[in-house]
Amino acid sequence: MHFQAHIWIDISEQDPLYKKKLDIWQKHRTPKSEHVCSSGCTRTTFAIKEVKYSGNKGVGIPQALRAFVRVFCATSIEELEEMAVEAAENDGRLARRPLKHAEREVHAHRKLLMHLDSMIQGHSTAIEVRTLTTAENSVSLKSNTDEAK
Repeated sequence: MHFQAHIWIDISEQDPLYKKKLDIWQKHRTPKSEHVCSSGCTRTTFAIKEVKYSGNKGVGIPQALRAFVRVFCATSIEELEEMAVEAAENDGRLARRPLKHAEREVHAHRKLLMHLDSMIQGHSTAIEVRTLTTAENSVSLKSNTDEAK
């Protein structure tokens, strides 16, 4: 059995490197998985799966998601161009290797963790609100039924 969740993540249009990041991502990403939201922004979606193998060794964060986060966290055009050159020199896929500077790689993973945590909190809050609303409606319906008797 596999458990999976789909997450979306996008690059802020306020990012000074937005156009360059988007251009490089669109040229080199695989697989292509995105949708356009109602406001016209492009969101990239990823599936995160729990996969257990014999020996309990999991596969970790999907490669495409790690690549996206590396692009997402880039702070200079030079850093983005290095990723594009690396992709062109190898198999065409972007950011397949960890960033050269370990602290930048850790920063990228922390940004991903914060994004996932935010999505989980939002989802948990939505479930709590729905549960409370359902319980209140159930109590209200029961009260109305009791009053009718």
